[in-house]
Amino acid sequence: MGRSIPSFRMLIDIERLKLRIFKENLSNKQDKESFNKLFTIPKLYCHSLSNLSQPIIMEPILLSILFQGFKEIDEVIDQSKKHTNNNANFNARLQRLTRYSQSEFPAVANDDQTWKKDYQYTRILEDWKKFSDCLSKEDESVFVKMIKSCYDNYYLSINSLNKNNENTRDRISGTCVTRTTSLFMALFLYQQKQLELFKTNQRLADSYD
Repeated sequence: MGRSIPSFRMLIDIERLKLRIFKENLSNKQDKESFNKLFTIPKLYCHSLSNLSQPIIMEPILLSILFQGFKEIDEVIDQSKKHTNNNANFNARLQRLTRYSQSEFPAVANDDQTWKKDYQYTRILEDWKKFSDCLSKEDESVFVKMIKSCYDNYYLSINSLNKNNENTRDRISGTCVTRTTSLFMALFLYQQKQLELFKTNQRLADSYD
């Protein structure tokens, strides 16, 4: 009898076990509990994740964790804005912070660069199309928003490996793995900045109470 193909839920548990030593060396019980919670998130998206044919199983697992984190951070920031008071100075400063966080990176300079930017963005969406196609319409919209918001801010870094390797793009720097790694790093950075923005907004709100 041949071996049955493990479900993606089983693959998630296998990947978690591979990180057992990492978990055991976390410094406290709270961190270990948080680690366990992280690996419950991909199971929320098993249907979408199992639709992918990724040779590196950890990649879609990380994507689902990043996506859930983006949704939760986005929701918290929106709720924070709704519950702020009507103080004119506070709102003016909050708007300046928001504008800064969204526009601190330079725009693309010319049409050729714009085409390259749009082309790479399209390729990223294609990498994860099978995942997004299986999401609900609402989640699919949030997923595209996550990719677009992150890419608009960090496209120079995401595409930097391709900059000087036009002739060997597919062989060296244009693979899904490299593009995915760059995207994940940008998503981690983007989420960290969103958290810092939320904390700043919260401190401002508290100072005006």
